Amino acid sequence: MQKREKNKNTGPHSGRNGESVLDLELDRLLERLPDAPLSSNFTARVLQSLPASREIRRTGWWTVWGGLSFSWKMAAASVCVGFVLIGQYRHQVAVRDEVARSVVAVGNLASFPTVEMMENFEAIRRLNDVTEGVDLELLAALQ
Repeated sequence: MQKREKNKNTGPHSGRNGESVLDLELDRLLERLPDAPLSSNFTARVLQSLPASREIRRTGWWTVWGGLSFSWKMAAASVCVGFVLIGQYRHQVAVRDEVARSVVAVGNLASFPTVEMMENFEAIRRLNDVTEGVDLELLAALQ
């Protein structure tokens, strides 16, 4: 049993009236009482009484979600939908950017003929029109 400190200068009734004297007398009487013996199974009895005396409440995200009002649930769902929409928009922007870069790359590879190339086109086309008869004549001349 813990003993109270006896200080006449501090306390709830110090210096007011006769109550401080009564408190001191009560302390002295309580100090004379022997300590109450505890039973050997005191701890087991206390632990057995705990589940019966109070309800054990399990907590988790599902119980917190179930305890929210409808407006809070709708607000949370709206935030989730907003995140999904923002993510989908960013994905579309990334795909469009990739397509634009590939179009630029292909455009750089396939260059169109210039005006100078088109002026000499007829001469270049005639180079491919070699007939077999000319080659036979050249072969006969070389023999």
